[in-house]
Amino acid sequence: MVLDLARTGESGWVFTLFHIGQQPSAATVEGHRTLFRDAIDRLGLTLVKIEPAATADEVLVPPPATPGVPESAFGAHWDPAVDDLDRVWPRLGLRTDAPGR
Repeated sequence: MVLDLARTGESGWVFTLFHIGQQPSAATVEGHRTLFRDAIDRLGLTLVKIEPAATADEVLVPPPATPGVPESAFGAHWDPAVDDLDRVWPRLGLRTDAPGR
C-alpha cells in the first residue's frame, strides 16, 4: 500500500491510500481510517471527506454558494455533454475493464 499526501491550495491537504492487487481487508481499512482521523485531530485539521465514508461526518456537504465568491474545488461539479455513463468513462480516461467501473 502507498500513502499519498498532496497539498491543494493554501490550506487544503489530501491523504490518499492506494493499493495494488487484492483490496485490503476491512480491518486494515478501518485501522488506517483510525490513523487518518487521529492525525487530523492532532494537527488541528478539518475533515472534509473520507471515501468510503463510515460515519456522517466523513461525507462532504458543500456549503451553499455565496454570490461573488468562487466555488471550492471540493464542491465543484462537472456537467458532462453526455447523459450515459458508458460514454462518460472514456472522457475521464477510464478503460472499459477499469476496476470498480
